[in-house]
Amino acid sequence: MQLSKITPLNTSSRLILYTFLYSTLSIYNTTANANSSETKLDLTLRNYYFNRDYRHENGDIRAGNQDGKRKAWTQSFLFDYQSPYWHNLIGGDLSIWNTLKLDGGKGTGKNNLTITQEDGDQVSYSSLGIALIKFNLESFWNTTVKAGRQTFQTPLAMYSDSRTQPSAFSAVHIHSQPVDRFNVNLLGIYEAKDKDDSGFDDIHYEYGFAISRDKIEHAYTLSMDYTYENGLYLAAQALTAKDAYNAYHLEASYSFPLNNWLNIDVAGLWERQKDTGNFNDDNPGSVGIDNDLFSFSLAFRLGDYSKFTIISQNLTGDSGFDYFAEGDPWWFNSIQYSDFNFEDETSWQTRFDYDFSGIGFPGLTGLIRYGYANDAKPFDSSTNDEYTEWERDLELRYQVPSGHLKGMDIRVRHATYRSHQSMGNGGAIDEFRIIVNYTLPLI
Repeated sequence: MQLSKITPLNTSSRLILYTFLYSTLSIYNTTANANSSETKLDLTLRNYYFNRDYRHENGDIRAGNQDGKRKAWTQSFLFDYQSPYWHNLIGGDLSIWNTLKLDGGKGTGKNNLTITQEDGDQVSYSSLGIALIKFNLESFWNTTVKAGRQTFQTPLAMYSDSRTQPSAFSAVHIHSQPVDRFNVNLLGIYEAKDKDDSGFDDIHYEYGFAISRDKIEHAYTLSMDYTYENGLYLAAQALTAKDAYNAYHLEASYSFPLNNWLNIDVAGLWERQKDTGNFNDDNPGSVGIDNDLFSFSLAFRLGDYSKFTIISQNLTGDSGFDYFAEGDPWWFNSIQYSDFNFEDETSWQTRFDYDFSGIGFPGLTGLIRYGYANDAKPFDSSTNDEYTEWERDLELRYQVPSGHLKGMDIRVRHATYRSHQSMGNGGAIDEFRIIVNYTLPLI
């Protein structure tokens, strides 16, 4: 079993790590003036089985897997340490993530669970996912500052935890809460670690719609959100990616009861991307980026145990709607396999969630959803041909409610996806996942 080495740290990362170690030792040497937050050291055990079966005639063309499968089985050990603030001012967080390949051979890689080498073999790997110093400036608008390797969630830039290891970013993150329920986030993002990578590198596009250069040197983003006392939620964000594009996000949601057993949740968002800077020089022949995305969700919560959701999504513009490859999209109709984000695509989703505690099985939940789209233009299309795509997902999830294994999370997920092969994203796919998470507090 081969274990990939952790990528060596650059000078700034070493400085952050040394500062982290110093502040941690100081915290253990004295507890004076420390705030009420406690030291945390958790070990998350994650067992992950992944099997994606490309059932169309040519198999997995994009990955070069001639048997038409991407599959792997892994066991991960995710150590996450969070320090309190020393003298209520400075602290540090550190995460070391290790993934062992249990099964997965040549020709079945590129599944984001293991590192796939040039010869097609899959190998185990380790990463220093989080290494940051943090500052508590509560006297200045309840502000915290984090610098280094970290994870975060904002609509236009967020990490992903959908595989055996999370992704992460090298960034400076300033969060302020000037008043109750009002949050401001300012981010400078410089590098990224993908889910199946041991080191940090340039930020990349997930799809590369209309883009010949696949990396972003750095990005800056400002986001704000406010929740009114009546539950109305409003959010706005702007992002600029160097020599690539500017992006904007507006979102609103509100929940209200109709009677004792029926509640309605309404949410809508708009996102826009527009190329900027030297984009046309770096991407000769590109149609450019000038796109809008509208997504709307209407959910009916029936009592305490069931919910029915309808989603509508529409894209307009010059190309498909992209996002950071090391993250996930925020819009509503992105599901297990498809993001429904092709050029000019219109999509819908129906979804039903059920909590089986209503019939005597606490901790067990399930969902079934169906997404359908038309008017979608495929990757790198030189014609105006439009196609349809659909996906059906089934999921069962059990979170152990009590006993020695309380908190263990078991998820079984299945997806069936179909589209025209010209879409360039698989054609006919059946996907099966089993994910088991169990977190042990060590401190």
